Amino acid sequence: MPDITIRDANHGDVPALLRLLGQLDPPAEAPDEPAARAALDAIARHPGMRLVVAETDGEVVGSVVLAVLPNLTHHAQPWAQLENLIVDEAYRGQGVGRALTQWCEATARAEGCYKLQFQSRNHRKASHRFYRRLGYQALTVGFRRYLTGTLPPPPV
Repeated sequence: MPDITIRDANHGDVPALLRLLGQLDPPAEAPDEPAARAALDAIARHPGMRLVVAETDGEVVGSVVLAVLPNLTHHAQPWAQLENLIVDEAYRGQGVGRALTQWCEATARAEGCYKLQFQSRNHRKASHRFYRRLGYQALTVGFRRYLTGTLPPPPV
């Protein structure tokens, strides 16, 4: 397993982040560099949100967004949402996804969250096996409506 450093993303990471997004979604859905920089700035300004990258040997090989959200239920304990966990295809199976997920868990616990949740598209069977190996359970049914009028492409 390579040495993995997890740190907050910055503008210098935008090309690597766009490369990773191209592995998660069709390239046509990735933003251009100016839009990505603006989104990175917005995430940094938004309370409770972080976009971090995983680095090994100075190369960005993974990323994840974590949002910590206030809550009224569960004794007003916040909860956390993990989004867009991406590991470079060349580094999958080497502990990068596990390190990013563990960072999310530790951060959520430090913020007093009562749960950490995420969604994964139905066709991502390998991702589902990965999450189960980490101890996550598919306990709920998720529903979604895309508000842009454009549905994501069907799985390949």
